[in-house]
This record gives sequence, structure tokens and C-alpha cells, in this order.
Amino acid sequence: MKFKSTILLAAIFIGLIFYVVFYEVIGERKRTAERKEKNKVFHFHRDSIATITVERPDIKMTFEKRENNWWLITPVNYKANNMNVNSLISQMEIAENEGTIAETGEDSISYGLGPTKMKLYLVLKDGEKDSILLGDKTQIRYSAYARKSNTGEIFLTNYVILDNMIKDLMEYIEKKILVINKSDANRIVLTYPNRVIDLVRTGFKEWDIRKPIKDRADFEETLSILDKFDYTEVKKFIDKDFENLEKYGLDKPNVKMDVFFEKEASKLSLLVGTKVRKEDEQEGEVSYYAKNEVYDPIITIDSSIVNKLNPNLFTLRNKTVVSFKSDTVEKIVLDYKDSLFVCVKDTADNWVLGEDMKLFANKTKIDDIITQFLNIKTLEFLDYNKGKFSQYGFDKPRMEFVFKTRDDKEIERLAFGKFKGDRVYLINKTKKRIYLIKSEHFYNLKFKKSELIKQEEETQV
Repeated sequence: MKFKSTILLAAIFIGLIFYVVFYEVIGERKRTAERKEKNKVFHFHRDSIATITVERPDIKMTFEKRENNWWLITPVNYKANNMNVNSLISQMEIAENEGTIAETGEDSISYGLGPTKMKLYLVLKDGEKDSILLGDKTQIRYSAYARKSNTGEIFLTNYVILDNMIKDLMEYIEKKILVINKSDANRIVLTYPNRVIDLVRTGFKEWDIRKPIKDRADFEETLSILDKFDYTEVKKFIDKDFENLEKYGLDKPNVKMDVFFEKEASKLSLLVGTKVRKEDEQEGEVSYYAKNEVYDPIITIDSSIVNKLNPNLFTLRNKTVVSFKSDTVEKIVLDYKDSLFVCVKDTADNWVLGEDMKLFANKTKIDDIITQFLNIKTLEFLDYNKGKFSQYGFDKPRMEFVFKTRDDKEIERLAFGKFKGDRVYLINKTKKRIYLIKSEHFYNLKFKKSELIKQEEETQV
């Protein structure tokens, strides 16, 4: 009998545990979730949103979802700031009816819910619509008066949603003038009224100038054009009438930039017009009218971006005098006119002196010759005119360097000519380029035989 009583008590105890766990604990969580869902102001899934409209007495802003981005379509057509739009959506998701103030909306005006107050509209992809009116903030912590458009009930809700609605238009737009994927950009074309600069990516950290001349471009300078758009923002919206281009000098822009992309086979374009008139500008600022071809409105941009889009051709050019890679050079001919040295890299990557390869060369010195040439930068580019070779001293060069592969294939040939003050003329005969460089490079590359030989090992190989 005792045993049966114990079993019965145990069963009752286990039953109580199940009751507490499943009804009081798990059940309460479910009931709380159901109450919160019931009290939500909006019922939607964020992926189902088609448009959101914020209507205030001063402005009406409509946002449209396009793929993974939000676009502002009213009052202007412009890419929206995704973070701020998503912040508004997050507040809509958690907004709750925190308590009924009045069953009808007869006294709406006293709660700041008049017809000219804040309105928030939501349209889902299936066509379903929902909206809310936001009124004054209350004395109750973090609350504001609200009313759903389809009911008369006035209730309290968290006023953070109101704070998102009163943000300025400029806070809701993507302020970057152009959003550029620099790793995918493969061409930049700058078009001016009387010239064109055409830059093309040719490899990793390598760009070429195709117009107005054909030469290597300076990688850092080229990239700096695109870098400028990382932190330069729209200053002001001027005119949403994009057909009125002549008024802002955009029918015949001072410069047009086209950036082409390889992967998407697409481009981004920016037109820059005239300087901003005084009535459109704050005192002390220098701005220009501009237009992103994708967007409708005329905007103003800072003069610094305009200056960057008007580079000096010398600045854009790669100012190094050789283009070879150090590991491709396996033979160097040094012609000092009074002496000739041939340095060859053997199969063990040691430098040896002489065609017969009987003396070890000073590896540090030979590597230094290569490094110095790689680091020389011209101070001035000169026209490649054979008629002026004697003027530059290339008819009787002071010294000449020939860089080759081990099988004697010439990579580049350079010669030093006359001095001009503290500078010296240099010609790259392979590239057909003439430079004016610092004379110190000449003296740093002039070596005696004793300096080229590995002193501690002058024995035969």
C-alpha cells in the first residue's frame, strides 16, 4: 500500500513539474509573444515591403526597394542611405500600442494628430497598405501619441519612430557622389571641351594613358581620382528638373568623368558644370554644379573634387624611367666609355663579372644598380626628337646601361647625356623616352671595377 502511495505522489509531482514547465514557463513565453504580436502597430516582414512614405508638413519622402538597396523616389530620384532607412524599418517592426488614450479620434488635434502632422505609410509587395499618424511627445517616458489611419483609437507608442521620421532629407540620401568599386574599375575617361584623358587598367597596380598620349600612368595618381569619391559628398540639392541643364553649365560640361567596370560591363558618369552662383552657396565656399547621370537632381559638389578631375598630364604620367621587373634582369652591360663591364647572373643567382664568368661580382652593388634605376623619377618629360639628340648629348653619351635576359634578349637600354645645371639628360632608347633627372643619379651609378668585384673572393670560379 505504501509503495502504491509513493508512486501516486511521484506521478502527481511529475505532473506538477510538467504543468509548471509547459504552461507557466513555456506557455507564458508564448502568451507574451502573442500579446506583443497583437499589440504591434505594423504587421509585416521587411522583405515584403515595396515602398515606405514619410509625410511631414515640410516634405514628403517616398522610399522604394530595388534589389538590395533603398531608393528615394520623392521628392528626388536618388539612392537612399540604406542604414537610415533600415533604422526606420526596425523601429516600425518593434513599435507597439503601449496603451489606449481615447477610443475615438474626435480630439485628435489636442494630441498633435491633426491632418497636417506626421504620417507614415507602408505599401507591401502584395498591395496591402498600412499607415499611422504620429503626434506630440508625451510626459510619459519615451512615448508619443499615435493613431492608425483606419481606426479612431488614439494610443501611445515609442517616440523613437518619430525621431527617425523627422530626420532631414540629406540624412536619408546616399551622400557619396559616386559609389565606386575600385577593384572592378578598368577605365577612366575624363572629357573636357578641348581634350580627352583616357586611362586604362592594364594589370595589377598598372594603368596606361591612351589619350592624349600613349604612356604608362602613375598608379597612385590614377587611383587618387577614384579615392576622392570615398569621402566627397553631395553638398546640396539644387534642382530636380534634370532637363534644365543649360542653366547650370551641364549641357556642355567643363568635365565629364566616365568610370567603366569590367565585371558588370557598366559605367558610372558625373558631369561638372559651372561654379555655383552666390545665391546657391554659403559664403566662403567654392562649389560647382554637377549631376550624376543615373540620378535626376542637380547637385553641388566641393571644388576639391573638380580640381582632382582636372589633373596635370605630367602628374598623371608614370615618372619612373624603366618598366622592367627586377627579377627579369639577368645580365647588365655597363658602358662607361673608358671601360666596359658585363655582369651576368649565374644559375645559382650569383652575379659574376665578365662574359667568361670568372670573377664573382659584388652582389650588393649590382642589385643596387637595378634598384636605383627602378627608383629614378623624372623631373621633366622631353619630346623624343632625334634631331635634338646632339643637343642633349646622346650622340656621345657619357655612360650607357643595357639590361638583358640571360639569353641576351634586350629588356631596356638607357644612356646619360649632357648636364643641365644640377640635372642630366637620360634617354630610354627602348621606350623612346627622354627625361631630365637629378644629376646625383649619374654619380651614384658610376662605379670602378674594384667596386664591382667581390673583394673577398677575387679568385677564379
